[in-house]
Amino acid sequence: MTATQALSVPERIRRRRPATGGNAGIGSRPGFLTYGLLAAFIIGSVYPLWWSVVVASGTNATRGETLPLIPGGNFFTNAAKVFDAIPFWLALGTSFLISAPTTVSVAPLSPLPRSPLPHPRSHRRPRLPRRGSSPR
Repeated sequence: MTATQALSVPERIRRRRPATGGNAGIGSRPGFLTYGLLAAFIIGSVYPLWWSVVVASGTNATRGETLPLIPGGNFFTNAAKVFDAIPFWLALGTSFLISAPTTVSVAPLSPLPRSPLPHPRSHRRPRLPRRGSSPR
């Protein structure tokens, strides 16, 4: 058995590949830009939710503070006032009334084949003959 036969398949494939200019690929690690964008996306997504909890848990006395970052102890009291002030359960029921039939109708229809009608922006492109074949 030669040294080439003893190698596993991925190593043989990796050996045959020509060296490319960049180092991006299957075996490379994400760089600083990737982690930076990921952190910015997570902070940008979570911070508005955190701010809503902080503001909802405060009182009128704490509203004047510049940056209250720690939630107060009045969240459940303020949430109960909101549930009493507006018809929250009616609004939630209306949302469910719209979303449930949509989900039930889309789930069975999604695996169906595409429409036989052409897309409005599509057009038939002429096929070029393959190399080595004679034109018809």
